[in-house]
Amino acid sequence: MKRLSVARRQWLLGAVAGLIAVAAGYATWRMLGPTTPALSERVVRQFVDAAAREVRRYRRSLDEIRSAVERDATAVAAARAAIEAQTSAAIEAVEAHAARARQRIQAIEPLSWRTRRNRLDRIGRGLRATKEVLATEAEAVRVVLPATP
Repeated sequence: MKRLSVARRQWLLGAVAGLIAVAAGYATWRMLGPTTPALSERVVRQFVDAAAREVRRYRRSLDEIRSAVERDATAVAAARAAIEAQTSAAIEAVEAHAARARQRIQAIEPLSWRTRRNRLDRIGRGLRATKEVLATEAEAVRVVLPATP
């Protein structure tokens, strides 16, 4: 009988020690985990990185179009159409990244309204700046293309 009560005490002590370890782990995780402003900042930075990737991809495609025209000067009309297609595709991709970032910001709770507005404004400014860069790059390539024969 006495042996059974010792086993119960050890089991009870083990269960309590396990609960304490779980509580300590959770508290540590909460303290070391990112805060909601840090999470929202991460979302904005991920959007900026995605927009930069799209701009790099767009520039590579414009370089390919430019080199194709240099090899075959009769393909100017096709190159102009390809530039327009690439520009609209890049803008759509960046807008999709911005929409996903806005949704992720809206899903972060609790986030103060000032921080939320700031992050959404930064996403909007980044989207406008990216569109301007894409338009500038497209115009620079259009200027370099020879006149259509």
